[in-house]
Order: sequence, then C-alpha cells, then structure tokens
Amino acid sequence: MTIHPLLNEERGTLGGTHRVILTAADVAAAGGANNTGTVALLTFDNNSDGTFTPNKQINLVETLLAVPFSGSDGTLISTAMTVGDSGNNSRLLASQELNAAGTTVYTKASALASNAFYVPTSKTTFNAYFTGTAAKALNTLTNGEIHIILDVIAGPVAQGTGQASMPL
Repeated sequence: MTIHPLLNEERGTLGGTHRVILTAADVAAAGGANNTGTVALLTFDNNSDGTFTPNKQINLVETLLAVPFSGSDGTLISTAMTVGDSGNNSRLLASQELNAAGTTVYTKASALASNAFYVPTSKTTFNAYFTGTAAKALNTLTNGEIHIILDVIAGPVAQGTGQASMPL
C-alpha cells in the first residue's frame, strides 16, 4: 500500500488530498487463507497527552479501479471492498466489486453525501475491508490495483468547504 499526498493540480482534478493505492499483494497479505481481510489506511490519533481533539475531517471522494482483481483460483469470483472504521465498515464506501470475474465496478463515489465529511470523536483507524467468495482464499489474488481518493481536512473547518486541506 502506498499513500500519496496529491499535488495541487491533482487536488483540483480529483477533489481530494490523498491517493491510497492498494494492490492484489496488499489484499492477499491481509486476507491470507481466509475470504476476508482488512487493510489499515490511516489513523486519526490521540494527542500526545492522550486526549483526542476532533480536528480532522475525512471523506472518500471516489475509488478508481485501475486493474480488476484476479488470481490463480478461478473460482474466486467476487472480491468486494468497503471503506470505514470499526464502528461502521462502510462509513465511507459501500460495497464495490473489484473482481474481474464478477460484476466489476470501476469507479464509485463516497457513501457520504456530496461534500459531507465524517468527523471522528475519538481515535479512529480507517480501513479497507475485503470480502471474497465464500470459502475461498484472498491470498490467491495475483493481479489488481484500486486507487482510493480521500479528502482529509485539518482544523475546525466548516463542513464541505475544502479549506485548510493538508497532508496527513
């Protein structure tokens, strides 16, 4: 997994601040011999004194499936992804099919309303959750790449304004 802060030109085009790139290797490692896996994307952490200040907001702008997922097991025909946290696995993205053998969805918008942001009130890790075909192993995936465009806003900013965006 790689996370890239977006350049100003990319921010204007994509509407976000960061691009997270996940490959089949990331999903395979997270799932192992199971049909489910979790990849931690980013954490809004506590302050150095252990308290939490809700000073960041997040939205998933969109996903872009660069390469549909496939692998050595031809019967693994579904690889669905959601993005959220432990409180709601699909807080930022409802289920998106990534598998080449499934009904592949190449781009999907956020589960949140347009220009809406989620503001965590405690330490929160945002994850990509993967679910494959029942009784199939995610570690058989060998091809695939998904780009997740996130918009992270720092500071007490009015919801949806996009002001004060900054790298993590």
